[in-house]
This record gives sequence, structure tokens and C-alpha cells, in this order.
Amino acid sequence: ATSPDLVTWTQQPADHNHSILGASGATIVLSPKLRAATGYVAVAFASAVMWGSKAENLQGWERAVDKSGAALFQLAGAPPGFGINGDNNAWLDAEEDRIYYLSGSTLNKDVDAAALYRSTSLNLNSSSWELVTEFYTGSTADYSGIGVNCPDVWRNASGDPETTVLMWLQHPPWHKPWDTAWTVGAQDNSSSAPRWSQRGLVDQSSAFIAAQSFTDAKGRRVIFAWVQSPPNKVFAGLQSFPRELWLDMKTQ
Repeated sequence: ATSPDLVTWTQQPADHNHSILGASGATIVLSPKLRAATGYVAVAFASAVMWGSKAENLQGWERAVDKSGAALFQLAGAPPGFGINGDNNAWLDAEEDRIYYLSGSTLNKDVDAAALYRSTSLNLNSSSWELVTEFYTGSTADYSGIGVNCPDVWRNASGDPETTVLMWLQHPPWHKPWDTAWTVGAQDNSSSAPRWSQRGLVDQSSAFIAAQSFTDAKGRRVIFAWVQSPPNKVFAGLQSFPRELWLDMKTQ
């Protein structure tokens, strides 16, 4: 479904590509250079598999491959002890013409963590991704057993180029069953790990989970979440109303 204002919605045709399995992931509209190099207008990452759309209306997704028929995307070089799961986040760095990919993981089966990767070439083939850094590492008190699930990264938060916000779905023992946590940190550049300093809950309800956000045409940060209905019923739910999200640095 598409909307120009997040109020009026138009239902689009269902995607009947039965080779696409449901999975958490992220979608990126490519820059002109990346479009020319890959042949795709947009790419989607789902469980370490890349899908692509060659159409501007983003209908008709297909398994994204390079000109030789090889898969475009494959992670390699995970930090020691990391267990990669299928949830991820990705974004385009317009200045670098480079895609950054955040893989939610567990570290040594002890704490939640996330590893940051980046593309190294315009064609996004499977050999052009490198590990950058351990992006986030939690604590044993926050351990949920599923990694930094459904992560969402907000770079340049509230207009500050050095401020980054990370949100993720967690299973904390102190706020069951699920919730969406946030932390904020100072990030020197796109390839460095932020220095995390604060954390909290995006919403006090345990039914507001797996939140994802984006910046709209008016510069607002808009956030959606999966709302369980009723709470605690896994895989029964709906999409929340959109909310505007901002970071109040005066209270941090």
C-alpha cells in the first residue's frame, strides 16, 4: 500500500513471487551510479539474500544477481563469536555512494550485539562487502537471546551529523514479553562505532515492537511499529499509526 501523506492509502497489487519468503529486512532506493552499475532501481535485504526491482513503481521484485548470474549479496567476516540472524538494517550513504548494512547478532551467546558492514564497490556483488566494526554490544542484564532484533538506525539524528540513534526489538526479563529499546551515541563518521551513552524504551507498551523509521520529504522522522493485537499473541497484529520521532538533546 502506498501513500503520499500517510493518511490516504492506495492498495497495490499483491506480489505473487512465491520464491520470496517472509523475513525481516531493509529496502534501499539506489543512487544513479548504483543503478547504472547493478541494473536495479532498488534493492531489499532479507536474511542475507538480496532482492531487486528494476521498475520505478517497485512492483515485480526478483532475486538480485549480477550480470554473470551470481548472487549480489553475501556477508563474510563476522566478528568472533557472532551468530548472524536474519534481521537487519541498511542505509545509503549518499556522499560515499556506499551502502551500510547492520546485522543483528548475538555475541558469544551471552549478550546482544550488532555488526556493521559496508559495500566496497558500485556493483554490490557478493565479494564487495567488508566488516567495519562491532556497532553495538549490550550487557548480560539486557540479554534477550535473539540478538539486536529488527534494528533501526537513525543517522544525523535531529540534524546533528555526529548523533546516531539505534532502536531494536528486545526480549528483556524485566519488561515481558517484547519491547523496542533505543540508545543514542556520538558517531565520528559512517564507519566508526558510536559511543553509546543513553538508553530507554521507545514506547512503554510491550505491544509496540519492531519499530522502523525513515525521514520523509518534509524532513520529519516517521516511525511505525508492529502492534500485537492482543498483546502476547505471536504473529497476530497490525501496523501502528505513524508517529513523528525526534531527539530532544536538552533532556539527554
